[in-house]
Amino acid sequence: GSSFITLTSRNGLPGDGVFTILHDRDGRYWFGTENGLVAMNVDTKDPKKTTVVVPETGIPSKLIRTLYQDKSGTIWIGTRDAGLFLYTPSRVDTVLGKYSHYDKTNGLPDNFVYTLYHDHSGSMWVGTYGGGVAKFVPGSKPQNNRRFIVYNRSNGLLNNFVMSICEDGDGTFLFGTNGNGVSLLKPSGFQLYSKDNGLPGNVVFSVFQDTDGSYWFGTDEGLARLVPPSGAQTQPVVTSFGSVSALGNKPVSSIASDGKGRLLIGMKNGGVT
Repeated sequence: GSSFITLTSRNGLPGDGVFTILHDRDGRYWFGTENGLVAMNVDTKDPKKTTVVVPETGIPSKLIRTLYQDKSGTIWIGTRDAGLFLYTPSRVDTVLGKYSHYDKTNGLPDNFVYTLYHDHSGSMWVGTYGGGVAKFVPGSKPQNNRRFIVYNRSNGLLNNFVMSICEDGDGTFLFGTNGNGVSLLKPSGFQLYSKDNGLPGNVVFSVFQDTDGSYWFGTDEGLARLVPPSGAQTQPVVTSFGSVSALGNKPVSSIASDGKGRLLIGMKNGGVT
């Protein structure tokens, strides 16, 4: 049968409110909490042997919002109030590593990093809660002390509070916002989708692209699907599923696929469908 291991502030976590989890390539588990960041070697057979390997990171922010490890092994750490940290684990010392730090003083548009998205070209997109979205281009040289290409309300983004990011195979990026629906960034510019043109709600927690090319949006008032123009269909078609009995108008916080053509819909206070 299944068994559970519970980790709390009593046995290693810096806080009991856990916002993000990362299982790195070396087998460590990173937990971003309300009271800091920790990395642990979790012994699934004997929880008492679980050890903390990075007890103190030196990051000034206590609230860690999001984590991501890229192909080079670098761990990206988004915080609520201190910007973005890039941590390169040392091959010799697992406790200490090399940090790079980005905040409003060197190009990041806001210090609240809400979400991270690594695209197919190797660039990282940083969704901030108040400053729009910033594209970090690897290997780029700082120009005027900036390493970011920023999109916000001044150049076409619908809302500066970005909660979710998705990319399709055609080079389109989708940004779910807190209050103004979805902004689609195409090479030709932005397209906007909100309650005015079919979405059930304007707070978009999750954006997901299905294998057939359609987009699914999890909003504060239910689920929606957007089918892009194709063939004889010259206009996008938006369908709202907010009235479906299984979902109702419950907020949809996460969307995933099981790889067999079925979607898993996570709802706030409504379980999984």
